[in-house]
Amino acid sequence: MIFVLMLIAASTALWPPAQADWPVGKKMKLAVVLEPRSNRQGIAEEFDAAVRIASADKVGLDPAMSFTRGISLLVSTIDGTPVSPAFPPAGSPPTPPITDTTYLTKVDHKKPMLVKLRENPRTIFPGAGRYRVRAIVSVFDWRHKPVRYEQFTSPSVIIDVSNS
Repeated sequence: MIFVLMLIAASTALWPPAQADWPVGKKMKLAVVLEPRSNRQGIAEEFDAAVRIASADKVGLDPAMSFTRGISLLVSTIDGTPVSPAFPPAGSPPTPPITDTTYLTKVDHKKPMLVKLRENPRTIFPGAGRYRVRAIVSVFDWRHKPVRYEQFTSPSVIIDVSNS
């Protein structure tokens, strides 16, 4: 069991965080919501969802944020046991540092960022079953020393995966 938990933790840690910009001296606060197109998923159908990211304060987020680049999915059985996908997804290289923060997408509570996910379900789920899925958004701000890192997790959604 411990090996499985370490494997899950390592798999979500492999994806690079996305660049962000938030006020110095403030803790970044993001609200993350995973919005699947449907709560029923065929293993042969594309997993179609969106991750909605909002902030109480105006912050800047990497416009190239995507699955395996700032966003990972934490999948567990219905009772909470973490699971690994049938085929691990290919990682995304980190984007080059954006030195001019005006190129970051401005996000707040009135204007959230919506990141669309269209993925092979085998890179998310181990097979047919009922799963709890949460989106994890990982960000960093490299312009400050030490570099600031934050991670935010969505509430879980339940997805029923069938063999069709």
